[in-house]
Amino acid sequence: MSTEILKEILAYIDEHIYEKISLLELAEMAGYSPFYFSKLFSEIMGMPITGYIRIRKLQYALGSLLEGRKVLDSIYEVIYFLSQT
Repeated sequence: MSTEILKEILAYIDEHIYEKISLLELAEMAGYSPFYFSKLFSEIMGMPITGYIRIRKLQYALGSLLEGRKVLDSIYEVIYFLSQT
């Protein structure tokens, strides 16, 4: 997978972090089968795509807490985000 494609995938994940992101959709963007895309992503990033998305969602939720959002709102956001992975 080229660096350019990887950057597009990572940017897409961040831009759609509040939505459900599917492996199929990311694989199609990269031009690979879901299986091969998942394997390549894991090799390059050192973690599975689902783990990466989960971590990014948690980072966004933590950012919300640090920006002063209410704790309950942020907890709901985390639970909702994780259910969309």
